[in-house]
Amino acid sequence: MAPSCSICYLLPAVFTFSIASLPFYNNAQSPSPPSPPSPSPSPIAKLSTSWVNNPSIYINSTVFRRSNLTPVLQTPPSNASQMMCGFYCLSTQQTQPSSCLFGVAIVQNTSYLYSDIPPIINAPQLVWSANRDRPVQINATLQLTRDGDLRLEDADGTFVWSTNTSAKSVFGMKVTELGNLVLFDRNNATVWQSFDHPTDSLLVGQTLFLDQKLTSSTSSSNWTRGSYSLTVQDDNFLVAYIESSPPLPYFKSFLDVNYVKFESESFLGQKIPVASSSSPQFIRLDPDGHLKAYEWDRENWNVVADLMTSDIGNCGYPMACGNYGICSSNGQCSCLEEANSTFRQINYRQPSLGCSLVTPISCDHSQNHTILELKNTSYFYYNSHDYLSSIYWDEKLALDDCKTSCLNNCSCTAALFQDGCLLLSDIFSLISNEGTTYQNVAVFLKVHKSLTTQYPIPSPTNPPQKKSGQVKIIMGSSLGAFFGVFFVVASCIFLFKKKQESGDFDEFSVDQVPGTSTRFSYEELRAMTNNFNDKLGEGGFGSVFQGTLNDGTKVAVKRLNGFGQVKKSYLAEVETIGSIHHVNLDQSQVVTMMRGTPGYLAPEWLRSIITEKVDVYSFGVVVLEMLCGRKNLDRSQPEEDMHLLDLFKRKAEEERLLDIVDKYNDDMQTHRAEVVEMMRVAVWCLQSDFSRRPSMSVVVKVLEGSVDVQSNLDYSFTTPVATGAITVAGHQEDHIGAATPLFASTLSGPR
Repeated sequence: MAPSCSICYLLPAVFTFSIASLPFYNNAQSPSPPSPPSPSPSPIAKLSTSWVNNPSIYINSTVFRRSNLTPVLQTPPSNASQMMCGFYCLSTQQTQPSSCLFGVAIVQNTSYLYSDIPPIINAPQLVWSANRDRPVQINATLQLTRDGDLRLEDADGTFVWSTNTSAKSVFGMKVTELGNLVLFDRNNATVWQSFDHPTDSLLVGQTLFLDQKLTSSTSSSNWTRGSYSLTVQDDNFLVAYIESSPPLPYFKSFLDVNYVKFESESFLGQKIPVASSSSPQFIRLDPDGHLKAYEWDRENWNVVADLMTSDIGNCGYPMACGNYGICSSNGQCSCLEEANSTFRQINYRQPSLGCSLVTPISCDHSQNHTILELKNTSYFYYNSHDYLSSIYWDEKLALDDCKTSCLNNCSCTAALFQDGCLLLSDIFSLISNEGTTYQNVAVFLKVHKSLTTQYPIPSPTNPPQKKSGQVKIIMGSSLGAFFGVFFVVASCIFLFKKKQESGDFDEFSVDQVPGTSTRFSYEELRAMTNNFNDKLGEGGFGSVFQGTLNDGTKVAVKRLNGFGQVKKSYLAEVETIGSIHHVNLDQSQVVTMMRGTPGYLAPEWLRSIITEKVDVYSFGVVVLEMLCGRKNLDRSQPEEDMHLLDLFKRKAEEERLLDIVDKYNDDMQTHRAEVVEMMRVAVWCLQSDFSRRPSMSVVVKVLEGSVDVQSNLDYSFTTPVATGAITVAGHQEDHIGAATPLFASTLSGPR
């Protein structure tokens, strides 16, 4: 016999007490012995009743590990399943155990394995939630207030959600066998119901009315609002669309009435298979945009129908192959001209995740953008574009105007044209028309300026053509021109110097050197240095001796080793020293001239060990400068970025070499993958151990593609001064300009 109404309304009070007495079980701790399981909650509650989120049932699920549930109301078991409303607390690797939703779930197979632990539920399905975008914590409170409002507050008392039914004659709350949470009045008439506020699911017997909609979750473990919606429009169409700017429909179905109902075994005129008449079912708009029917088969929830795919196909979903991905007739995903380094796969093992532009577009560099037109393409939207508001669709624009309009609109990433123009701020999956019945659509993608060719969609019959290594061609031609100019200039300088050195010795006069104040004869210098007896050290072009003037002033006298070959060097040194007047001057280190350009010299110069590989090192520096679009030493940069080699080493350790590619060079930005490969060539040339550097002939073979770059490269491009440094008066003088004789056979070795 059914209980009387007075007994039904008294049960929740007992239930409220028993739920509060249940301990919270934490898998990470050994719980104290709890009290025996509480009586099953009633399906009905009266006013002035409250519930605390204190989990008492554990969920057996492969997805939501360590999840649990706090019952509030539940229906009597029917065929091993029942409807329950309460707090559903999720726990995955991405969510904390305290991330809880208040909602309605289908539950089954409640088992009491032991008398001293809470019961376990197998894979419940949450089919409605009140606070999907604002989860609450453990100890949150749900209250059916005295004036008839159902109110949810977090553990700290923060307001989260309510039914806004105060003063609307609410008499009680119940959960029906269909899974509808209802607030009713004294006459049992509905005041508020969860069926009027669906989330992502429909239950058997539930109706989706005009202006109501289902909205997918973000993912299977994140139940916040996702990107897809399903709604009934006032023109009697059921439309599924993706939330974008503008919203784009991808499915439509005409209805005889302005609502759609999930009947038993049927939806939208489609037959839904049923394994057993007692098996619970529900329909859900999934995070990928599919509308699927699920059924419990005593062990798992299985998909028994994919309700839109028969109409739109696998490629008809907006993100079937991710952003910029190409969906082919067989459902496979690929990228546009991936081999051309225009687009790259986000994850090669999961091509459905889509593609990205190698060189991203941004409003800050709109002058570098152009339009790439695709051939033999379609777009999911064109199956239903006549149902899009005309405020987005411009039928007046011609094709060329459509392209120009997108190019001039900063927020436009793509444009579609077919009897009108549509500008898109987001580009989703594209469809290859090879072997399909989709309509041809002119698709224009905004890309970097270096891409001006019209590309067909790759297909099994039209594979993308690999281009030759453009960066290698660019580098080869640039380096060829560089070395050509270098050798011409070097030859001219050499001939000019030879001509100067062939002149008479009398043409040289130190009187003409700026800054020179006093001249001494050789005899005077020999006398003041005690016949060059007190040697202080050696410089780049001779030895330095201590001397004393007649007035007792200490001086340094440099005696050159030879004269004809170092005349210019001597003049530069005399000019520099003669122009410096400082109390702390044999204590400062003044570099007067190096036999090479600072910043390009190999580290062995600092140890007076000059090898045939010093020019290879300099070549590596030049290559890096060309790839990065800056000088090796750039004082306009922040201090930590001033030296290119130090910056390069740091970025290599951080695996962020793309950060320093020349951002103002279109070719470098377009072919960044090949630029990084060229950086490895530069690193090989910059090895601090000269024996590990390649010869120039090997470098040429690398550029030609016949030799690979050596592995296990060292990114420490400089070495500290070791042997060859002379200590003078407590200070160290580096042999920067010292000349180490090399045999002719060494100099004529492989370059």
